Amino acid sequence: MDTLRCAQTCRGLCSALEMATKMEKDSILEYGLLRDACIYPDVKVILNELIIRRQKSIQLLEETKLMLKKKFEVLDQIQEGFEL
Repeated sequence: MDTLRCAQTCRGLCSALEMATKMEKDSILEYGLLRDACIYPDVKVILNELIIRRQKSIQLLEETKLMLKKKFEVLDQIQEGFEL
């Protein structure tokens, strides 16, 4: 498994979210290849549903990453205020 370095302000959470996002994107590619190779309509429908779920997971991961980044930026600004 790849390891990602994270900005100090993210405190290790960003790399976990980045890795989860990458895994979801990889799953989408794999499901797409399986779907395209499949001749059974019912299986294609299931694989399409899995792709949609992975896309929603990516959206949630991205939103969470953005929210955490904003929270840590505020915490860092507060800490910098005390250091003056």
